[in-house]
Amino acid sequence: MHFSNLREVREFWSPLTELKGMLGLCILFFVSLSSCASLQGDSEHIPEQERVFYLNLRDNDSIDIESIQANGNGQRLLGNYSKNRAPNELMEFLFYAEQIDVSPDGKTLLYSSQWENEPEITHVKIDGTDLHLLTSNDIPDIFPKWSPDGKKIVFTRMTPKYAHVWVMNSDGSGQQQLSKNLNGASHPHWSPDGQRILFSSIDDDQHIAEIYTINVDGSNLKQLTYNGYSSIDARWSPDGKTIAYAAFRQGMGGGSPSEIELIPSSGGTPEILTQLKQFSFNLRWSPDGGKIVFVSSPQSDPENRDQLYKIDLSSRKVNKITGGNWAHLGPEWSQDGEYLICMALSTNPKQAQIKIIDLNGNSIRTISPQNGLSTWPVWSY
Repeated sequence: MHFSNLREVREFWSPLTELKGMLGLCILFFVSLSSCASLQGDSEHIPEQERVFYLNLRDNDSIDIESIQANGNGQRLLGNYSKNRAPNELMEFLFYAEQIDVSPDGKTLLYSSQWENEPEITHVKIDGTDLHLLTSNDIPDIFPKWSPDGKKIVFTRMTPKYAHVWVMNSDGSGQQQLSKNLNGASHPHWSPDGQRILFSSIDDDQHIAEIYTINVDGSNLKQLTYNGYSSIDARWSPDGKTIAYAAFRQGMGGGSPSEIELIPSSGGTPEILTQLKQFSFNLRWSPDGGKIVFVSSPQSDPENRDQLYKIDLSSRKVNKITGGNWAHLGPEWSQDGEYLICMALSTNPKQAQIKIIDLNGNSIRTISPQNGLSTWPVWSY
């Protein structure tokens, strides 16, 4: 599978997939990794043995769940999404992107894995043991997320007509549909206190996605946005008081720009944080809630190199973090809020790296597994 430029990569793995009755924010970027790890800069605050988990597309078209230490050593196979899939069949994998979720105690992973006919929610210990299914259906179960206390799991179940948000116990029992009275729902996220679930649902007539919350028992469904434009990729602030999301004020599709907005978690008037007039998405709150990092694609860049930006919420100032000839994608914060882990992608020559960078974009460490196309790195905490 080869690409001549980043535009082809983004077209192949489309960041937004609109399906009738649901919203799919599906961002998966293929990354071709070189063969050794390099260390540079000041890395004293990053634990050498801390593990990073990621999806890896191997040369034989096997999609693996793997881990590697933050120092670039100890690459380990944990599980497999699907074996020996022809390249043209891998298109459907874009819908199952951003799958790995680490349990609150750091001991167990959740991801969506192709076992027989459809993807199912899969459980595995971080050492690769205790691999087993939590769901088993003739329809896909995707986007699993642990509750803050590790006792429950929320996920998306894709029925033939609509997708809906479901919840279950951590052992797979007690499966319950939450979004019963909506025409589809997807991409659920837990509130920090574990009491409510945030998700997006698309209006069947106007094809506009709005943001909702619901109690974990299925009660108190509340629509938060009435924007008249699609609002997606929603995330709770660490204190649970605010929700950030990507807003498509000019409509979705056709290269329309999106901006980052805020809204109180109880509902209210949205606040526009960015005025970049670019495609902005993939946002993450800092652990202390003082910053938001996100990915944005400058329209002035002919190769559509996605770059990282940060918003300082105390000043509302927006700064670009990364630049140059590499695209930077999939940011995740370190536990102390001092660093980011992300994907760095180049097409000339075709290569990529999993990078640890500081908030000024300086490379602290580069982790490069030996082979495969690796995506969506996450910390083990």
